[in-house]
Amino acid sequence: MPIVDHISEDGIKSLQDNIDSEGNDDFIFQTIIGHEIKDGLLYFKARYSNECGNQTWTVPFKWLKDDAPLDVAHYIKNQVVEASRRGAYSKWANTVLQAQTINLHRILRSHGIPTDITMNIRRLSRNGRQKSKPSEVKFGHKIPKSVKEAINLDHENGNTLWRDSIQKEMDAMEEHQCFEYRNNN
Repeated sequence: MPIVDHISEDGIKSLQDNIDSEGNDDFIFQTIIGHEIKDGLLYFKARYSNECGNQTWTVPFKWLKDDAPLDVAHYIKNQVVEASRRGAYSKWANTVLQAQTINLHRILRSHGIPTDITMNIRRLSRNGRQKSKPSEVKFGHKIPKSVKEAINLDHENGNTLWRDSIQKEMDAMEEHQCFEYRNNN
C-alpha cells in the first residue's frame, strides 16, 4: 500500500477518472489512518478500497468532509487535530455531529418513536451515579434512601422505627391536607 505525501495534479486527475458517469466512485472510503497539517491546511491519510485491494492516500480535508463527513467529524473530536479545541475544524465537527443528532431525532419522531429515549438514558445514568454512593450513616445509624430500604432496615434491626416514622410523617401530611383525593369518574 503506497502512502502518498500529497496528491499531485496527475493524482487528482486519476481520482476524477475513477468516477463514472453516474457519480459513483470506484474506490470506497474505509477509514482514516492519520492526519497532518501542511501550510495551515488539514490533510488526512485515508484508506480506500476497490475490487483490486486497498490504497492509502493523503486527502485534503475539504474533499474528505464531503466524502465521509461523520467519520471525519468523529476523528476530529477523538484526535487532537488542532492545538486548540476551539479551532475551525473542531467547530465544523461539532456542527456536523449536532446536525446528525437533530436529524436522527426528526427521523425518530416522524416514525412515531419517542425521541426522549436518549434523554431518559442520560437521566438514568445520573441517577445511577447517585445510587452508587455508599449508604449514608449519621450518628451510627444507616439512613435509608427509599421506603423499601427503610422497611428492610426495620426487618434487619428487628424493630419498626422507620415504619413508625414514615407513618407519623404521612399522618401529619394527611392532617394538613397535602393530598387531594379524586374519583376516577
